[in-house]
Amino acid sequence: MIPYVNDYPVWILETGSYPALENFHTDLRVVLGFLQRAAKKEEMRRWVKENKKEFQQLDEDAYDLIQVMANTKGLDVYVKKYQREGGKLDMCQAIEEMLEDERREGIEQGIEQGMERGIGVLLCFCREQGMEAEEIAEKLRRYGLTDQEILRYTRK
Repeated sequence: MIPYVNDYPVWILETGSYPALENFHTDLRVVLGFLQRAAKKEEMRRWVKENKKEFQQLDEDAYDLIQVMANTKGLDVYVKKYQREGGKLDMCQAIEEMLEDERREGIEQGIEQGMERGIGVLLCFCREQGMEAEEIAEKLRRYGLTDQEILRYTRK
């Protein structure tokens, strides 16, 4: 069996914590830096800004590696919009747009949760005051709720 096995050295690079990224002068430096910061959005955003030039002209192969290793499938929708000639991608713009959309969705969710909580408090107060269901519904209509929303909240 020994004659069939080659004795080559195997070099292993721990991408998650490799400290000397400045030793790399290719897209590998950008990819490794991104992967090390992918779980921390603010650090990742800072890394992208610090390396804006590289991320604005990232090779598609480098992006594919980032996508697979960092599991950034959602980013693909944004990156396709910023594809340049020669297989280069402007990942800066794509990341900024994705983060802005996530922020906007978070704000919308927060508003929705706040509304639900406020309506719940109002319903409790109205019930404690002995108000009838129709009287409560009328109050909620004045605050702009539809009949469908009122039914949803009052059934809880």
